[in-house]
Amino acid sequence: RVCVCVCSANALPTKDMRPAAVLIAAAVLLCVVRLSRERWEFSGRGAPPVVPPTELLLWQQGRTAGAAAQPPTPAEASRSSTGAKSPGGGAESSGGGAKQPASGWRRALPDEVRQSAQWFDRPRTVEELLAAVPEGAAVWLSLSNSAFRDLAVNWAAHVYRLGKERSAAIAALDRNFVAALVAERLPCLELVHPLLERPAANLRSNVTGFRRFGAMKASLVLSFITRGRDVLLSDVDVVWIRDPEAVLRPLMEADVMSSTDCTSITADETYARGEREVGPARCAYMPGNRAGHAAFNTGVLYFRATTAAKAFAAAWRVRLLSVAEQDELHYVRTTEYVDDQYAFNLLLWHGFRNHPGGAVTSTRPRSRVISVVVDPKGSAGEANVQAAAEDARGARRTAFGWRSGWKQLVEGKVGVSRPGGAVGADEARPTSFAFAPLPARFFCSGHVYWVQQGGERRDCVAVHTTFTEGGDTGKVWRLREARLWLLDPPEYYSPAGGFLTFTPPQPLAGPLPPESDPSASSDFDDKYRTGWLVPTALRRSPRLRAHLELVRRHLLALRDALALASVLGRTLVVPRLPCLCDRSEAVTIIPSCVFEASDLELPFHCPISHILDLGRLLRMAGQPGGVPIRESTLLANPLAPRSLAAPGATVRVAIAANASAIAAMRLAGKAALSVATSDAEAKASLGRESRWGSAEVLHLASAEGIFGGWADAASGGGGAAARDRFEQLMRAYVLGGSWCCSSWYKPHGAFDFAEPVSTSALPGGCGRDERVDEETAVCMRTQQRRRAAQRPFEFRYVPARGGSRARDGYFSLEVPSRVAEPP
Repeated sequence: RVCVCVCSANALPTKDMRPAAVLIAAAVLLCVVRLSRERWEFSGRGAPPVVPPTELLLWQQGRTAGAAAQPPTPAEASRSSTGAKSPGGGAESSGGGAKQPASGWRRALPDEVRQSAQWFDRPRTVEELLAAVPEGAAVWLSLSNSAFRDLAVNWAAHVYRLGKERSAAIAALDRNFVAALVAERLPCLELVHPLLERPAANLRSNVTGFRRFGAMKASLVLSFITRGRDVLLSDVDVVWIRDPEAVLRPLMEADVMSSTDCTSITADETYARGEREVGPARCAYMPGNRAGHAAFNTGVLYFRATTAAKAFAAAWRVRLLSVAEQDELHYVRTTEYVDDQYAFNLLLWHGFRNHPGGAVTSTRPRSRVISVVVDPKGSAGEANVQAAAEDARGARRTAFGWRSGWKQLVEGKVGVSRPGGAVGADEARPTSFAFAPLPARFFCSGHVYWVQQGGERRDCVAVHTTFTEGGDTGKVWRLREARLWLLDPPEYYSPAGGFLTFTPPQPLAGPLPPESDPSASSDFDDKYRTGWLVPTALRRSPRLRAHLELVRRHLLALRDALALASVLGRTLVVPRLPCLCDRSEAVTIIPSCVFEASDLELPFHCPISHILDLGRLLRMAGQPGGVPIRESTLLANPLAPRSLAAPGATVRVAIAANASAIAAMRLAGKAALSVATSDAEAKASLGRESRWGSAEVLHLASAEGIFGGWADAASGGGGAAARDRFEQLMRAYVLGGSWCCSSWYKPHGAFDFAEPVSTSALPGGCGRDERVDEETAVCMRTQQRRRAAQRPFEFRYVPARGGSRARDGYFSLEVPSRVAEPP
C-alpha cells in the first residue's frame, strides 16, 4: 500500500476550502504514521520476533502473495517451541487426559477411537506434520477462519472418526480461531493473515480476502508437495465418511484431482465408453467430449508430490494474484471476482481439449485420467509467446501463470525454501499434466447426496454441502439430517416437553403427471426471451402444477402441526416431505421439473429449504410462543437418547372423523384427536395432565387440516389473542416462500406458494368438547367454512398490483373467494 498526497493550501481556489485541506493533511499524516509503524514491525527492527522456521516460511509465502501477514509474537513463538512433544506434535498422545475439549463433540467418537486418538495442546508446525507423514503419503488439510468455526470442528471430528488426525491439520487464518482450535485440542497450523482476520467474517463477503484465501491454499499445498508429501485438501463444509484411499488408488497416475459439480453419476461414469461428443452440463470432461461445460469444484482436491502438480499449484497461485492481468483464454480484462475455484477451472479449461480434434483425451484407454496441455510450445517457446496470439481460440497459447509460476518455483519464492529453489535442477517445466475428475458416485455433491439419494450415504466417501440453500445454516441442517453433524450437545436431543411429529401429505395415487402439456406454447416470453413468464410455465408443466398443490398441503399440515406443538409445549420434528418438482435458478427445470443433467427420479424427498426459509424458521424458537424445530432424522440419530427408540417411547395419535369415533378409540386405549381439534381439546387429550402427556414422542397420523381453532378455555372466552400471537409468528417465520424459477429474470419466474388460510378464534362455547361441537350449529358452520377454505383450487397467477412487486414484474397467486378467511 502506498499513500501519497501533495497539497498546497495557497493553491486552493478559495479560503473556505483551506480547513478541509488541513483535515485532509491530518488524515494523510495519520495514514503515513500507521504505515511507517507497520513497516517498522514487519522489518524486524528492535527486538526481532522468535519465529520457528516453518511458521516463518508460511508467513513469507503470505507476504509474497502481497499480504503482510503478522508473524507470531515472541511469547507466542516461544509457546510454540516448547512443550513435551509426541511423535505428531501434540502435548498428549492419549485420549484419556484430564484436559477436555471446549465442546462435547468427543462423545460422538467410538470408544476405541477416543481412547487411541491424539490430542493437541498447541498449534502444530509444518515440520511436526511432515515428521508424522512419511514421504509419498498424504497430508489432510483444510483452511478456515473464525467465521466457519463450527463447520471446521465438525470437519475435524470426522477426521478423528477415521483415525487420520495425526496426518491432518486445519490452517487457521486468525488468532481467535487458533485459540478456539487449541481449546478443542484439534490439530491446526497457525497461518494468521491480517487481511483475513479483520473482521473474522464470511470470507466470501470480502472479495480481496477470499481471493487471497485461495492463493494461500495454493501456497500451503506447495509447502508440502515440494517436500515429497501428497496433499488431500478439502473445504470445512466437506464431511469425510470413509477413508478415500481405496477410491483414489486407481487414479494415482494423475498429478492433480478434484471433485466436480456433475450431478449425474450415470454421465460421470461414461468415461470408459467415450460415446458422447457433447457432454452433459457440468459433466463434459469425459474422454471424447468436444463440447459442453465441465465444472470442477475445489471443495476436494488431491495434489501428488510430482513436478507437474507443483507447476499447477504455482500457476494457480499466480492466477489468483494477477487479477488485473490479461486473461489469455477469454481475451478480456479479468475482474477482481476471480476466486480459487474459477482460477482452478480456467487452468483446466485452457488445456483439457488441447488435443487433435479438440476432444478430451485420456492418458490411457478406458481411464478417467485425462491429459491437460497447458504449454504446447514447451521450454523452446519462450521467445514465441507473443507469436502464439494468432490462434484466436487460445489453443496453442500457454496457460496464464504457467511460466511465471514455474519461475517462482525455480527461484524459491514459493514452496520449500532451499538452495536451487523448490524444484530440483533436473526437473524441467512440464508442458502438460494428468488430471482426474473425482468420481461423483464417491465424492458426492449436495444434490446427489440429499436430493437424489434422500440423505442416504450409499457409496459416498465424502459429501460436500453444495447445491444448498440457506447459507451455513442450511449446510448445518443438511448435515444434521444426514446424521453427520456431531457438535450438538445432549440437550439438543432431549428438549423439555418432548417431541411432536406427523406423517406428511403424500402425492395423489396414480401415475406421475406428464412432463409437459403439448397444447401449451413453448415460445419464450419473459424479459430476456430465454425463459417463460409464470402463467406460461404453469401451463407448460403439469408436474409443476401438481407440485404446487402438494406444497399447499405441506404448508397446511406444517402450520397445523406447529399450532399443536405450540399448544402442547413440544418440539416439532419436521418429517421428510415428498415433492414432485426440484428447484433451480436455471430455466431448464421447465417443464420436466428435474434438475438439468441429473439422475433425479420423481417423486423425491425434497429438503425443507425448498419450501421454507430455514433461517427464519429456526429463529422462531427464540420468540415468545415459538416452536423449536428439529430435523426429520433426529429420533434415529445415534447421539439421541436410547430411550427414544425404546418400545412405547412413541405414541401414535389417530385422527378421527367424528366424536363417536374418538370415543371408541379412547375406549380402546388409543390416543386420538378429531379432524377439527381446538387448542383446548388438544390439551385435554394430549397435554401434560393427560394419559399421554409424559410420552417422549407423539406421532400424528396426519396433520393436514386438523387444527380447528383457538378456544382459549382458560380465559373463558374466544381465542382471538392466542390466534393473533400465533399468526404473527407464522407470518414472520414460516410463510412467504416461493418456487424458483422459470426465468433468469427472477420476478418473471418465481411462483408464490399457496398459504393456508389463517387459523380461527372460535365462537364462545366452541372447541371445548368434540360432541358438543357436533351438536352446536354455530360450531359446525365454523368448521365447515374452515374445511371449505382448505380444499384444492386451480392455481392462477396474475401480475402483481401496486408497489415494488408490480414495478419489478412479479406475479401474485390469485386466491378464489371461496378460500378467503372465514369471519
